[in-house]
Amino acid sequence: MTHWVQGQLFQIDTIPDYAFLNLQSNKIGVLDSTTLESFYFKLWRYENKNQGQVEVLHIGDSHIQAGYLTGTVREAFHKSFGCGTRERGFVFPFGMAHTNGPINYGAKYTGAWQGCRSTYRYQDCPWGLAGIVAKTSDDSTTLKIYSNNHTFDPYFFNKVKIMFRDDSSAFNIDLKANNTVVINQRILPEAHAMEFYLKEETDTVYFTFKKDSTKEKGDFYIQGIVLENDRPGITYSEVGVNG
Repeated sequence: MTHWVQGQLFQIDTIPDYAFLNLQSNKIGVLDSTTLESFYFKLWRYENKNQGQVEVLHIGDSHIQAGYLTGTVREAFHKSFGCGTRERGFVFPFGMAHTNGPINYGAKYTGAWQGCRSTYRYQDCPWGLAGIVAKTSDDSTTLKIYSNNHTFDPYFFNKVKIMFRDDSSAFNIDLKANNTVVINQRILPEAHAMEFYLKEETDTVYFTFKKDSTKEKGDFYIQGIVLENDRPGITYSEVGVNG
């Protein structure tokens, strides 16, 4: 028996055995009443002591990608615990891959980008976390990511991670923000990411991707962006791929 994982077919018996994961029925299930104890404790600690960050990652299909279900669940979490959105967590510029995404953040870009999705068997790309990427070979492109203040609650961030692949090391990544400056940045090689620290929280950032003309030709892949801050609260991220 085979199972479709990240755009490739795998034999079931080659995938690690996790008791909570039933590959035959394509379900993730709670084992018993103690399975979510750590999660519940983190929620209790935030609700009662205003300490810690609770991070939720919701994985799914087109309903998750478009944010219909997850937008409602996120709002319920934030209203129930009175924390607002605090930080947005993982986002993807779905327009760059020529598909749709949640409405509580925006993405505007320049340049020619192609989308690649793990749900298409004929496509094979470095998927990253989301199972969807956008790639370009243009010499210079830009991307603006911003909070959509017309939704339940605006969010602000002072830490920004961009997950990417640049196997030819031909591209330079620069970030600017509204009314604040980048005070530190570092590469996270194990995550194929670059992390930026901002002096103050903002709701908008601007990326510039420029190719070094002295390097060999290659493609630049965006795999996702993470918008964070240092305040306690609940972060609810979605990762969905339609199809």
